[in-house]
Amino acid sequence: MPAVLALRLCIAALVVSILCFAVHAASYWLHLAVPLPAQILRFLGVFGMTWPLWAYAVAVYRRHLSKPAA
Repeated sequence: MPAVLALRLCIAALVVSILCFAVHAASYWLHLAVPLPAQILRFLGVFGMTWPLWAYAVAVYRRHLSKPAA
């Protein structure tokens, strides 16, 4: 069951990442007004917002892999 949880967390992190990049694209290429600070709209800003989700998902998945099979 934890593998399913890790997979769901990875998918959630991927969705958040894609949404952040969509906001970046909308503000940079389409010049839409997005009320976000400029440092958030760079790649490192987006990565900085989403890395905790990825780290948690990887930690849960690695913990699951290290447990012996029941």
